[in-house]
Amino acid sequence: MNVMSIRGLNKSFEENRLFNQVNFDIHHGERIGIVGPNGAGKTTLARILVNEVEPDQGAISVKGEIGYLKQSIDQEEMIGALRLNANSIDFKREKELGVGSLHVDAENLSGGEKLKLALAKIWSMNPDLLVLDEPTNHLDEKGVNWLIQELDSFQGAVLVISHDRYFLDQTITRILEVEAGKISDYQGNYSAYRIEKQKRYEDQLHHYAVQQKEIKRIEDQLAGLTNWSEKAHRDSTKQDGAKEYYRMKAKKMDRQVKSKQKRLEKELQKNQVEQPEKGREVQFQFQTNNSRGKRVMEAIHAGKCFEERWLFKNSSFYMRYGERIGIIGENGCGKTTLLRILLGLEQLSEGEVWSSPSLKIGYLSQDVHDLPEEKTAIEALDVTTKEEILSSEITTCFDGDGARANQCHHRSSQSWRTNKT
Repeated sequence: MNVMSIRGLNKSFEENRLFNQVNFDIHHGERIGIVGPNGAGKTTLARILVNEVEPDQGAISVKGEIGYLKQSIDQEEMIGALRLNANSIDFKREKELGVGSLHVDAENLSGGEKLKLALAKIWSMNPDLLVLDEPTNHLDEKGVNWLIQELDSFQGAVLVISHDRYFLDQTITRILEVEAGKISDYQGNYSAYRIEKQKRYEDQLHHYAVQQKEIKRIEDQLAGLTNWSEKAHRDSTKQDGAKEYYRMKAKKMDRQVKSKQKRLEKELQKNQVEQPEKGREVQFQFQTNNSRGKRVMEAIHAGKCFEERWLFKNSSFYMRYGERIGIIGENGCGKTTLLRILLGLEQLSEGEVWSSPSLKIGYLSQDVHDLPEEKTAIEALDVTTKEEILSSEITTCFDGDGARANQCHHRSSQSWRTNKT
């Protein structure tokens, strides 16, 4: 039984065509993953399916209720989730998710805790179709395992947008790949999809090479016929008493050339194989500061508490220049708070933090709220060419709540506001 049917879907933003005559069905109980490069239209597709964005063309039929988890959870949604759970008699999910307390202000919750509460709210709706946009972005290991178990027991259909390969392998049995205005359908989990995608790439590459070889053969024949035709025309003017015969012979060759050209064009239009595109590689170049000491930062007997709750206490550590350090822990344990302390945005409750005077920190937050929403990506990067974008330098301090770090990316053609949506 179909939960949703999509027919003839078209959607463009100015000159950027995201979908062109897309058709697919979502069946009851299916587990579908939506994958594709950044900017391909995965979130736009989700928003079209839940009726938040209007398609340019196409028909969408839905049977039942849809539960939708957005990529970014706003404050209003969070307050609604808190009220819903605080008034609930059954606190089973609160314990399973590892949320410290529901009786707190939404602004004091970590990114992972907000996401867990939003998931609990969606689950309470008992929907027929779940649409989850990057559900593991801020989840810790406990939260990811909980979500995998819940999806396993969920009776309805599930549509997941994710870059988390482990999560997709554990939950998904069908993949829809969004790329270049098309949606390609694959059976199996993410690992099966990658194998089949590589096979399709190699098959297409083989057929393209065969086609190019055949085109070359026919073009060589055409070139030969054209040369003979031109020679026949030249020779016909040199003949005495038989010019008409040689002119007719030359015209016959012209017709052969034109007929062959038409057959070639018709064959190409009928069986044209496009050259497959290789996946693009993303490269980052990080800025370095040559003026440095061995230690760049140190915490001495550091502690932080909110009211009576201590996140950490009597903690001492240091960072050496060139080290790569990961901060891990359950949602709400204080990872982001620690980063904010190191950045000087939060104060310690006890102890002190020292940083080198030459230290320069670049910070990428969880929700990327520090990006200028009124500017396009190119304006925010202050570049004018593709080459400048590719060579722009980035200094690092990444905040990705939970066991799997947030992925950072940029797009060059849409505004930050559109990207975040």
